[in-house]
Amino acid sequence: MTEVAARLGVSRQTVSGWKSRYEAAGLAGLADRSRRPASCPHQASAEVEAAVCELRREHPRWVRDGSLMCWSVPGR
Repeated sequence: MTEVAARLGVSRQTVSGWKSRYEAAGLAGLADRSRRPASCPHQASAEVEAAVCELRREHPRWVRDGSLMCWSVPGR
């Protein structure tokens, strides 16, 4: 594995992972896969997101300043 990794310019761990995936699923196991997490536990619910978007449409002058919502100040 060390020699293969060196030839391909990747780590030994990468080659080991490829080998495991091939053993488990054949060539299909080597297909590109998304790195996106399956879930995001701190993501706001669709209802909260919709409410925030509606508030932003109703109050376009509100801006985020640090962690507080405040009125924008011209020239700031």
